[in-house]
Amino acid sequence: MVRSNFDVRGKSLSDVVHWSDPQVFGHRAQFFTVPKPATLHLEKVLLEDQGIYRCRVDFRTNPTRNSALNLTVIVPPHQIMIYDNMGRNVSGVVGPLEEGSKLVLTCEVRGGNPPPTVSWFVNGRLVAGQREVLTKPKVVVNRLDIKEVTRDKLNSTFKCQASNTNLITPIENGVQLELLLRPLHVIIPTKPMQLVANEEITIHCQVTGSRPRAVVSWSRDNREFKRGKFHDTDSNESLVLSSVSFAPVPEDDGTVLKCIGTNPKLLAYSQEDSFRLNVVCK
Repeated sequence: MVRSNFDVRGKSLSDVVHWSDPQVFGHRAQFFTVPKPATLHLEKVLLEDQGIYRCRVDFRTNPTRNSALNLTVIVPPHQIMIYDNMGRNVSGVVGPLEEGSKLVLTCEVRGGNPPPTVSWFVNGRLVAGQREVLTKPKVVVNRLDIKEVTRDKLNSTFKCQASNTNLITPIENGVQLELLLRPLHVIIPTKPMQLVANEEITIHCQVTGSRPRAVVSWSRDNREFKRGKFHDTDSNESLVLSSVSFAPVPEDDGTVLKCIGTNPKLLAYSQEDSFRLNVVCK
């Protein structure tokens, strides 16, 4: 089929009228003879434009010459979405998940010709060995499955990238992982060997590792300890300093004072430290 014609028989180049098939190229195609070599310009290339382009030149006395060029049109993917374990579309942040739980992220890429390569990157590093599945025409998915997320994955970036050509920058979408962390340690740094009855003393406690901030409580012989002045201080994101000031009484002798750190979102997990009170009278 003739799609574009440039006839100079019996005319000067300035008088030539360029013809382009309105059903194929229309005004998108222009043929230029200057500068040399002559070129065919095609604007707003469509997928339907790919194929073999043949240039034929007919001479008055010399044999006709033909040359062919195979044009491949690449259509980049136009949409990339990430879904979590529950099939929910996530953006920006995924979670919070409890440390030790399973993380499943599914990247779905729509469009693209040829079908794009879809890859996962964790903190900028390529995750190898993930299968690509063509679920339906023009849709490619890649599933990232982590059996157990550890606390070192907090704030990690999970990025999905799709590309089908080196000619343009790949499209990508990413999420940051938010975790619920259990308390790691509860420490009473100074445990007095002896307390004097009716003399006020302050006991300090340190709770580390919890996210969100740990809730600190005190107990005496496994009952809530309410006698005294309590004060909590946030030292940094995962450290809570707690203290209790009280004046022991003879009845406290032999009882166990305990500091307990609990994540308010993970009530089943707590850490504690304790010591036995040795109260003497003056």
